[in-house]
Amino acid sequence: MIPSLLSALAVTAPVASGQAVDPAVLEQVRQAVGYSALSDLAPGVALEGAARFLGVDLRFSFLFDHEGRFVENLDGRLSSSQGYDGKTAWSKDWHGAVRKLEMEDLDSALLFASVVTHSWLSEKSKVRPVSTKREEGRINVELRIENSPMKATLTVDPTSHLPTGYVRETPAGGERFELLAWKRYRGVLLPSEMKQTEGGVENKYTVDQIGPLPTFVRSPFEAPPPDGSRVAFDSSKPNRLETKASLTGHILVKAKVNGNQEKWFIFDSGAGITVLDKKLADSLGLPSFGELPVLGVGGLVKAPFRPLPSLEIGPVTLKNVFAVEMDLGLFGTVFGPDFGGLIGYDLLARAVVEFDHANRFMALYDPSTYKLTGGNWLPLHLGSRLPVVEAKFEGNRDLFRLDTGAPNNVTFHSPAVEKYRLLENRSTSDTMMAGVGGVVRAKAGKLEYFEVGGRRIEGPTVTFAPAGNSAFDDPYLAGNLGTAFLDRFKVVFDYPHERIAFLDNSSN
Repeated sequence: MIPSLLSALAVTAPVASGQAVDPAVLEQVRQAVGYSALSDLAPGVALEGAARFLGVDLRFSFLFDHEGRFVENLDGRLSSSQGYDGKTAWSKDWHGAVRKLEMEDLDSALLFASVVTHSWLSEKSKVRPVSTKREEGRINVELRIENSPMKATLTVDPTSHLPTGYVRETPAGGERFELLAWKRYRGVLLPSEMKQTEGGVENKYTVDQIGPLPTFVRSPFEAPPPDGSRVAFDSSKPNRLETKASLTGHILVKAKVNGNQEKWFIFDSGAGITVLDKKLADSLGLPSFGELPVLGVGGLVKAPFRPLPSLEIGPVTLKNVFAVEMDLGLFGTVFGPDFGGLIGYDLLARAVVEFDHANRFMALYDPSTYKLTGGNWLPLHLGSRLPVVEAKFEGNRDLFRLDTGAPNNVTFHSPAVEKYRLLENRSTSDTMMAGVGGVVRAKAGKLEYFEVGGRRIEGPTVTFAPAGNSAFDDPYLAGNLGTAFLDRFKVVFDYPHERIAFLDNSSN
């Protein structure tokens, strides 16, 4: 199950009680959608149709049952799925890697499913209405998830009493989900045309048939096994990688692209997808398709996909990698003409990674055989494919993202700066933060202490991010830990087993 710690540490307050929820509004919606007939749809329902997702045409299906379990499947060039088995939410991405959904990923999936299946109208739903407000031309229903920072506003047509969609607040500026058409199935109205817009990209879903849940040998709501055909380990090659450090403090690893060209890639745990320099992608003749919104320090950037047949890093070969293209020419002037891009989640999801920034050390191991020596495992969470750990500071406890591509020490997100009043009665100075999307101004100052993995650091200088629709506006996390902080450790990432270790880095 999702650890209760995630709820306890979310930068938020519990769902408020006693707010004005008009029972008449909820009852009108129940009548309009045929809510009472939902219980007659056992064992479940299957919606099937087509989708235009991230600029790619795919087949789409959404299955759910009366117990609140669901699974969404996209089949085609970017095949992926995500579901909820009643206890744990999960995702299988287009590279075949499987992970547990947590934080914003979890809330987004639960919100989508609750609106499509009308479960938000149930008193047992995790997604609950906390207020209703009639405005000209619509009724607004505020939806929340207990102990979560998720904020969404569902709109209801005041004449038909049917939901028309919702808007959810996100660091990227907001997600808009629209319910454009309906089909009646055994007395229940279910969405037949939907549109989701986030980061400037529109995803459209059209349902062409609705029927009973098919019979499966294995429950479709349970997480599937990962696709092992997309990765290969060569035990004859050394685990230790060839690395180099840049003047910016980044660690680069040598990788073989498509079996021949050797390029240097920044190892960046803050990269949720492999990034190829546009010039390299063009020289390889990789076709461009679709577009992915990428949220960085300076804001949002839309990047097209480039399919990469293989990427070999030491003993690990990743196959059929869907990388994204970005113009990294400015980085090339710093990292040299053989600079290829960034590698992060796609590698971390498949291998155990030992990383020691201070000693420029990095090694890869097969997760099925790796044994930890000299330390203890700690829980590792993944939010938006990025590593998250618990830390303590000045009497507080919260969650922080580990970012091996950022040179900073500790950077607090703007919601945490406000929640913990971190700028009050603290001497600060002006500083800058750079990354994908540009450069932003911030403040720097000293903390009393910061502790992670049982290691306490006294008086560290940290950064306080400003608000402004960037990766540092994430309300689910208190902040980021960059390489200036990680220099104190050898970090062992084990994504497949959801664990991490902070070891003494005196020798490797």
